[in-house]
Amino acid sequence: MSRWPVRWWATAGAAAVAIAAMAGAQDMTAGVVTDPPAPVAGGVATFTATYENLGPGEAADVNVSALVPIQTQTWPPGSDGFVAMIDSTLGTDTNGNQVFWSFDTDSLCDYYKLELQEPNTTGDQFMIPNPFPAGHSGSFTWEMPIVPMEGIDVGRVVITEPESLRNSFSVNGAQWVEYPWLHGHAGLYNLVAAAGLCDEGGADCADLQACIGDRLWAIEPLVAELEIGQGNDGEPTLGCGTQLVDFTAGRIAILRRGVCNFTVKFENAQNAGALGVILVNDGRCGDVPDADPDECTITMGGDPGTGYLLDVPSVLMSRRQGEELISALQGGQRVRAAIGAIPGDSVDLFTRVTSDADPDLTNDFAVTRVLLGDAGLLFADGFESGDTSVWSATVP
Repeated sequence: MSRWPVRWWATAGAAAVAIAAMAGAQDMTAGVVTDPPAPVAGGVATFTATYENLGPGEAADVNVSALVPIQTQTWPPGSDGFVAMIDSTLGTDTNGNQVFWSFDTDSLCDYYKLELQEPNTTGDQFMIPNPFPAGHSGSFTWEMPIVPMEGIDVGRVVITEPESLRNSFSVNGAQWVEYPWLHGHAGLYNLVAAAGLCDEGGADCADLQACIGDRLWAIEPLVAELEIGQGNDGEPTLGCGTQLVDFTAGRIAILRRGVCNFTVKFENAQNAGALGVILVNDGRCGDVPDADPDECTITMGGDPGTGYLLDVPSVLMSRRQGEELISALQGGQRVRAAIGAIPGDSVDLFTRVTSDADPDLTNDFAVTRVLLGDAGLLFADGFESGDTSVWSATVP
């Protein structure tokens, strides 16, 4: 690991592509190239992150980063897959910077954060380009492994039926405390929130199972019907009380947020035999400024003082999208979903470029759904028929 002597533990986030800058403020922007799609060759897909200073003047203390979903093939740090991913960045930054890595946070551990830093021998140089003149731009690349004939596998929730609600959701890579913009609008970007890990597992994501469920990227994909969890205390769809009533084991429980603790709901679902839990937000946004109550999520948490452990994987979905699933179930429709490290023909990536000269955080971030470039591959799920195939693909 001596190749990467510095690891920056600043929080990372994502939000909208650059919007109108504040009067007199610097305006930075970042993104991921989508046209053409990410090229695929030699078992990897290559992605390009871009960054730019839109002016009006120079910016100091610029931070440039990309949040890359952790894959089973790139875990743990130091493994062959991880080293190959990091090595793929060497010499690719157009401004001569090196790419250093960290996690999104120790308590989330869903993403690696790739950050630019000036080459140095002392290991204490802050990330640059610094200064970064107006009109100046740059880019760097990295590679992510693909599953042959299937695509890129990352932690996802995929709604496979009914057809009208078919969608793929990624785990939100925005850190909750300092960069909450995307949590406030997560539903608009087809993002769900995961639970935080307990800190008592140690630094560097040492305990991926602490507190509330495994990371989605760390589990084999599971495919099941959804069923509304009915708690035995208060409003049934909240899943509160001591148990779920008449729940069908082997299904994914969908519950509404409210009244009782997250861990109460998840424990009830786990004890009832649920394979996973989709929690539907109730419009509370954690005091995120300008958040949309129909689209917002928050990072769920447990009590790190108890050593609480739940195995069932869980996510929090926006009120709008979650209530669509509940309405379909209440209307008698069958709703099926897949949860886990699911291969697909796209990946959601987060980019960030910020500067002390630009106080408006909402114009510095982007979340981008990037397609893979092999146009000859047709990716199609095999869930509709109820078979056990996780993912299938055909070549025309």
